[in-house]
Amino acid sequence: MSTIEPPAGHWSLTLPRKREASGALFFDEHDRVLIVDPTYVEGWDYPGGVVEPDEAPYAAACREIREELGLTKQLGQLIAIDWEPRTTSIPIEGLTTVFDGGVLTPEEIASIRLPPNELKAYDWCPVDQLDERLPALYARRIRAAIAARTGGRVAYLENGLPVPGAG
Repeated sequence: MSTIEPPAGHWSLTLPRKREASGALFFDEHDRVLIVDPTYVEGWDYPGGVVEPDEAPYAAACREIREELGLTKQLGQLIAIDWEPRTTSIPIEGLTTVFDGGVLTPEEIASIRLPPNELKAYDWCPVDQLDERLPALYARRIRAAIAARTGGRVAYLENGLPVPGAG
């Protein structure tokens, strides 16, 4: 799909800029969460990445899972959407969507292939160890997404925290 660019001076060029990311949570038969160790930033994360121009969040999550894990897998429902404020390390606010990747079979786990230029390792993290293993924002987001998944709903989050009455 080609990118549509607004003509010079178009009102849309004055709109605020946001970054967008999308990913998925995967589980093993022990209800542990799949986490990955990126080469380009310090600390563990969950699989996912930037939504490219003219790419839908679901398509981006599927693409990132193929690129990062070597898995071609249909993802489940949206389980969380999280607004992230600007920070000193990332001075652009963002919106992140999280999809349910489901429980991976032993065969799927054995087929995981990491791109060495992007990911150093993957591991399975018990939910009660998220705070020890991941940055606080990701740990909060994952816990809220798991609660939404368990409850069959979608969590609306701001900085990884549920907003009362919003989902």
